[in-house]
Amino acid sequence: MSNVVRKNAQTTVVFVKIGTASILNGGKVDRRVAKGVARDITGLWGTKTDFGENTKFVLVTSGARELGRLTPDDDPRTAASRGQPKLIAAYNKHFRWYNRSNRFLGRPQVHVSQILVETSHLHDDPETGITSAVVRALREDTLPIINENDPLASKETTLGDNDKLTAEIATRLGGSDKGVNVGAVVFMSIKNGNGAEQAAGTGGGESKAEAAKEIRDKSIVPLIVDGKESHVIKKVLRGGKVSDVAKSDAKELISTLRTGSSAADLGRPATFPHVSV
Repeated sequence: MSNVVRKNAQTTVVFVKIGTASILNGGKVDRRVAKGVARDITGLWGTKTDFGENTKFVLVTSGARELGRLTPDDDPRTAASRGQPKLIAAYNKHFRWYNRSNRFLGRPQVHVSQILVETSHLHDDPETGITSAVVRALREDTLPIINENDPLASKETTLGDNDKLTAEIATRLGGSDKGVNVGAVVFMSIKNGNGAEQAAGTGGGESKAEAAKEIRDKSIVPLIVDGKESHVIKKVLRGGKVSDVAKSDAKELISTLRTGSSAADLGRPATFPHVSV
């Protein structure tokens, strides 16, 4: 597949959601995972992938609450407020490093921004809506790093789950008139030794399954992959083998997308077989 992007090609947006157990290791940011995310996103930004041309990304990250926790009895809102700047600083560090390669190659610099979201932002208003904020960032080659506004969280202001938040924003953007195509949502997750999903954050296997169904129903491809696997984002967007998703059904869908056909041509909602949950 040629990676050359046609002039004036429509932007394809891929959402990447990183779970707490994927981005953290021993209560600290897993340097290898954060570095891998930065490497793959900067390398793929603005290029052609299996899901469309001019691919750009939205990153939804968990982990701030656990990263900022000092004791088991900490107020989770205060812990999140301590963890947020640490988490963003870790991502920013690695994106700056890989931007050096992009600068040398004459490719776009991928800037990092943070958007803390409440339910009142989940609309399409051109001034205050989340879809407008995302599109503004992407136009300026800026990666929106999204999380719920946990320091001010209440039942009225948050969904309480970043998997649900990812699905809500992705489907809302995909159904908007913002001039972008939402191609896929990649959920980076890990399992424990018994095959069950590790529960370091608020989400889990059931949450991801529900989010994947909502995304699939809107003809957006959900992929649930091993968050600790090297180059996992690049692999799923460029047809590489991934331990938990490289199955015959996935290959059939990728083949259909590569020929320029719609995923709907498969006669079923766009879907990847994902990690059993």
